[in-house]
This record gives sequence, C-alpha cells and structure tokens, in this order.
Amino acid sequence: MLESVVNIQRAGFYNNKEGIKSAAKELIGSLDSLIKTDASTYLPEDKMNAGKFAHKRQKMIKMYAEDLISSIDAGDFDEGLQDYNQILKQCTSCHSRIREIMWK
Repeated sequence: MLESVVNIQRAGFYNNKEGIKSAAKELIGSLDSLIKTDASTYLPEDKMNAGKFAHKRQKMIKMYAEDLISSIDAGDFDEGLQDYNQILKQCTSCHSRIREIMWK
C-alpha cells in the first residue's frame, strides 16, 4: 500500500495522469489485505478493536482512491489533490492508532 501511495505522489509531481490513475488502482487492489488479515493474530490485546477500525479505513481509502481517478479523468487536479490528502489521512489515522505506543 505504501508503494502505491508513494507512486501516486511521484506521478502527481510530474503531472503524469496515467501514472496517478495506475497507482490509485494498485492501491485499491492492495486493500484486500486489510480485510483478509486477522488482526487478532498480531495485535496486542488492547488493540484488538483496531481491526474493525482498519476495515472502515479500507472502505474510505477505496472511496477516495476511486474519487481520485474520477478527479483525474475530469481534469480537476485540485479535487484530486484533496482526494490524495484524504487517502493519507485515512492511512495515518489507522497507523497512529495501532502504533500509538511507538509514537509516545
């Protein structure tokens, strides 16, 4: 997922519309890992509910990635940038919640 997000950003810096769309599709394709993985097998007991949180983030990331593709198709770079920003927010909110102890 991280590689896809980086590829979206890289393509955006070079105004590579097809690259943005391709990386967004890669991101969407990689989101299944958030659904198929059983978080209880690797998360500490006090973070077990984070799996449910990750499932919701997965839905939101998919929605924003699809919106990003639509924005690029429509030639609306500003809207696409907002979609990318929302993708980053979804990723960060989940990772910071799961890795809360590491951030302190």
